[in-house]
Amino acid sequence: MSEDPTGQSLPIDWPVGPQFVELDPREGVYAWVAFKLKSADWYLARLEQLVAVLPRVEHQVGVEMALDGVLASLCSAVDAACAGVIEAADAKLLRPKPTPEHKYTPELAAQRLRECGRKKAPAALVAARVGHDKPGPPSGWVAQLGRLRNKVVHSTALGRIHYVGGERDGDVHIDIPGLGPEYPVIYLRKARAKVDRLCTQLLKEVAWLAPSQTVGQPSQSVNLTVPTAARVTVNAHEANQDSSKP
Repeated sequence: MSEDPTGQSLPIDWPVGPQFVELDPREGVYAWVAFKLKSADWYLARLEQLVAVLPRVEHQVGVEMALDGVLASLCSAVDAACAGVIEAADAKLLRPKPTPEHKYTPELAAQRLRECGRKKAPAALVAARVGHDKPGPPSGWVAQLGRLRNKVVHSTALGRIHYVGGERDGDVHIDIPGLGPEYPVIYLRKARAKVDRLCTQLLKEVAWLAPSQTVGQPSQSVNLTVPTAARVTVNAHEANQDSSKP
């Protein structure tokens, strides 16, 4: 077991603003993808902070939280860009009914682009997803990233590879399906750059499909007015007494 500073915490600035729609003047899917990338950057920066103070990157809670956050954000950025393609293509193709959200996939986004005559556009997306639907290790980098995300979502922490002896003595890597052992921060930095490039390509297709439209589901806020009779006021003294009870 490593001698990690259990019980300690790092000072972290949690972002407050701006509104996510302000991250891109085009709003819609453009702003949402920008938000997902910003979120990935935040979690990745926290992981780098932890790596700087921990003697070994094991399964510390903070490390797992950062890995979970960055993997979810990177995969969500790709998913959001693909959703934008599907919605814009559905509108351009004048489909009588929009595709239900639960059927959104990168493969459907590629199919919709081909249906709109953009036969070369899906190439990078299709290549990045190679092996996603096979039981063995995938070769596409998006598929590999998705396997890692699915692992932490559905199962357990990512496996660690410990190097003993030689120049790498003490190094701890994560095992990437279809790629092999990688240092987590370096791998995720590379993945972040790839996601940025792919999303940029996909959003260019969105802009071509819907040049003068805001694509993406608008955020919804609902104000609920609670009747006076239904409101509950707790006396501060009573609340303190209740909190002291075992």
